[in-house]
Amino acid sequence: ARLVWSREWNGQKYVPKEEWFASYPSLEAAFDAHAALLTTPHYQRCMDAATPEAYAEALHECGYATAPNYASTLVSVIRRYNLTQYDTIWTASGV
Repeated sequence: ARLVWSREWNGQKYVPKEEWFASYPSLEAAFDAHAALLTTPHYQRCMDAATPEAYAEALHECGYATAPNYASTLVSVIRRYNLTQYDTIWTASGV
């Protein structure tokens, strides 16, 4: 982990704040850790979400980000780049 300056929403405005961020030996390790985090019981509301919009809102409600517009910004990016085109349901046989 390493200490990094960040900007966090304090309920009224963004303030600079030093935060500990994880450090990973590879991009694959970072993605694996992120997936493990988002599948913990704390994020169950995300796993129960039926749409990308509901997932984004649940992610924010679970405390993933402090920005008050986090969910709407995430949904905007999903829509702008048509990221739902990559949504698939994976089974043991592949797809």
